[in-house]
Amino acid sequence: MRTTYSYLGTDIVAAEELHAGLQFSLDLAANDAKELTTFVNSIAHCEQFMSKFFNSPELNKLRANQKIQLNGISIELESSQTIEAYKTYSTVLAIHASPDLLSKIDKNKSIRTLVLVAEERDVSKEWLIATDAKKLDISQ
Repeated sequence: MRTTYSYLGTDIVAAEELHAGLQFSLDLAANDAKELTTFVNSIAHCEQFMSKFFNSPELNKLRANQKIQLNGISIELESSQTIEAYKTYSTVLAIHASPDLLSKIDKNKSIRTLVLVAEERDVSKEWLIATDAKKLDISQ
């Protein structure tokens, strides 16, 4: 059974909101398998928002399919093109996930915890209800 958390900005997701989502995900991963997978729609087009919380060398490693360490947590980057249906992903941070990416995440039954950070208009209310997503705010 997966636990889903959502942080949905009413406008463009700001850097501090991305930071809050990352920190919350790192905290969850620290209490689990010490692994965090960050999902984006496209690795080629994620630099604009990923650079808000990863420095260039870290981001370059992630984009080159290499893991990095942050606060004792192993972090990897996946996209809607690289997600594997049967790979084990314990804790997942999904940033600006499209309906296609969310569908692929839903098909992977190994994910124990999902944290979604996106704009409200990009996520259907039906999906939020179906996943029983717990709403987060930046103060959490």
